[in-house]
Amino acid sequence: MGPKPSEVLLAALAACQEITWRLYADALGIPLHSVAVELDGLQDLRGFLGVDTSTRAGFEHIAGTVVVDSPAADTDIERLKRTVDLHCPVLDDLRAPVPVELSWRRADVQSA
Repeated sequence: MGPKPSEVLLAALAACQEITWRLYADALGIPLHSVAVELDGLQDLRGFLGVDTSTRAGFEHIAGTVVVDSPAADTDIERLKRTVDLHCPVLDDLRAPVPVELSWRRADVQSA
């Protein structure tokens, strides 16, 4: 009844990219009328379902396109892309291993 958590991850990456493109376009003085990010993620559900232990549970590959509407020269757009790729937090989280520690606890049991 809504997006899968992995789809939310793609949406987070797309939103972060769009915000970072706009932020750095302004900072670098590169005119940007609009920016949109289109993403696809390849996921083999055999990993999630435990059918194949050699298959990742998450995405095997994420690919996309940034659609830019700007009068700026291609060299400026390339410079902007390199800057965005260095500073987009969600892209950084996906590209580099992030230590994650998860613990568990029982829900508090309320007496009637």
